[in-house]
Amino acid sequence: MKTPLDKNIYLFNVAEDPEERNDLTDSHPNVVHSMLKRLAQWQKGSAVPVFYPQDDENCNPALHGGIWGLWVTS
Repeated sequence: MKTPLDKNIYLFNVAEDPEERNDLTDSHPNVVHSMLKRLAQWQKGSAVPVFYPQDDENCNPALHGGIWGLWVTS
């Protein structure tokens, strides 16, 4: 079973599934909730808050001949 790439939260049992093929988020939502709650508590106490900026659609390699590179000109 392949895991979808359009998700941003996954849960795996790496002891039984070391290749991370079986996503358990739907079957164990309580574990996901608990881990997200712990992560939020940790982030509040960390020196630098975690910030994930929005993806810039202009960086898509398909728009630049399939090449990763600079896309901002100014």
